[in-house]
Amino acid sequence: MVFKAHNIHITAQSGTEVVSGVSLMLKKGECAVLMGKNGSGKSSLILGCMGHPAYAITEGALMLCGEDVTHASTKERAKKGLFLSPQTPPPLSGVALGTFLRSADENVHPEENYTPLAFHKALSAKIMDAGFDTELLSKPVNTELSGGQKKQTEIIQLLALSPKVALLDEIDSGVDIETLGTVCASIRKVCDAGTAVLVVTHNPEVVKQLSPDRVYVMRDGVIVAEGDASLAEKVKEGGFISLED
Repeated sequence: MVFKAHNIHITAQSGTEVVSGVSLMLKKGECAVLMGKNGSGKSSLILGCMGHPAYAITEGALMLCGEDVTHASTKERAKKGLFLSPQTPPPLSGVALGTFLRSADENVHPEENYTPLAFHKALSAKIMDAGFDTELLSKPVNTELSGGQKKQTEIIQLLALSPKVALLDEIDSGVDIETLGTVCASIRKVCDAGTAVLVVTHNPEVVKQLSPDRVYVMRDGVIVAEGDASLAEKVKEGGFISLED
């Protein structure tokens, strides 16, 4: 397994336990979806897995490519191949996306040793191949962008950095139906290239377009159901109440 969370407990800054013994795993190149009602702990889980300072793992183990990263810093987790697209990406005024990604790539993949021009050309080719606008590279990170454009830049970051594991929180938020197809196709493409992806979503259309290998459902901080894509269809037809005992 490239990513394994075993009996993870997470406590928020308030002192409240928001994740209570979650276990899930991802194989190389696997696409999984995490569903659940608002407040079920989905975002808290992936923020805690990334090492967000507001969410502390208090029990359990987090494994990345066979290495225990439970107590590693956020930077260390990122350098080892863990990527997070948060539900509300923070703005970096005055920093162009292209410049930001060049710096990030130097830290995550120092062995590539790209010149700035070579990096820009390679990244532009990836962006055009995915169907996104290369002009986004000149825009400040998450500044003066629509909600849909912000989510597109998150996918561009994913394409640029080629992480081992990607945690994507509501990547469809603010994205129109046409662009959603491009976003989902890009996610499937990075999975085909070997990245394991966990997508948090409420949107049945996302599940339909991704055709995930595995679906998890959370409630009250725990995983209450696990299965293939048919589990998402069950939720779509009967709601989350259909999974209750």
